[in-house]
Amino acid sequence: HALSGQGAFLRISPELPLKRFIVGGFDKVFTICQNFRNEGIDRSHNPEFTMLEWYEAYTDYEDQMARFEQLVSSVVEQVTGSPRIEYEGVELDFTPPWRRITVLGGLRDAGIEPDSLGEEELRRELEARKIEPPKPFTWGHAVALLFAELVERSIVQPTFVCDHPVEISPLTKKKRGDDRLVERFEPVVMGMELGNAYSELTDPVEQRARFEAQR
Repeated sequence: HALSGQGAFLRISPELPLKRFIVGGFDKVFTICQNFRNEGIDRSHNPEFTMLEWYEAYTDYEDQMARFEQLVSSVVEQVTGSPRIEYEGVELDFTPPWRRITVLGGLRDAGIEPDSLGEEELRRELEARKIEPPKPFTWGHAVALLFAELVERSIVQPTFVCDHPVEISPLTKKKRGDDRLVERFEPVVMGMELGNAYSELTDPVEQRARFEAQR
């Protein structure tokens, strides 16, 4: 759509084939491949990009945060000779462990109490800040948009953003102790997301219900 609707021949996402390997008995699998998304184009999004994607049995998002920060820190050090690099005049330190914040905690630090706001209050909050409300409009979509606009863009050093709303994470296990959220993280540096991962939802009944709720 971003390229005037021109024709394109695209490969499918690597996610389902890799998950079939896990189901078939492989404990760890990965691929480095081209990916395509029918989305817009901006400084941090391109319809075609190369991605490393991996899956690992018997782990959750806590294990994968540790793996991600170790991997990135190691690559940075091997390429540059140090876990610290300079980017746009800012020194970035990729030494583990990285800082962790939650979506709700980040909003509280920004002066918003998401726990006490319903959908209508969130809509008014967005309108007051001249932020276009999301479609569909739900508590989770509004919370995620407010976090992206008010908190994520200001993150500089490597940080894990954790525990997103369930409405925007249909393939993810619910957060233990809070059914509004899921066990998901996004590593963010200089306001840009470097990845996305989560504890995989493995309950087929709940998965069907999540998909039906998105219709």
